Amino acid sequence: MHKAGHAPLQGVLEYADSPTHPGLWIMDTPGQDIESISGMVAGGAQIVILLRVAERLPVTQ
Repeated sequence: MHKAGHAPLQGVLEYADSPTHPGLWIMDTPGQDIESISGMVAGGAQIVILLRVAERLPVTQ
């Protein structure tokens, strides 16, 4: 949550749930990238950026 700025956390979403109102939300997802991204998109995410932790580069595969 360090890079979230000063926005208050609105709540925790279950896998693939949509937020009820605007704001900063987190989602409880599985640890695997593809499953996590699928849940975020199913919940209404319009942009998903996945970074490789070791290189800190966007995944482009």
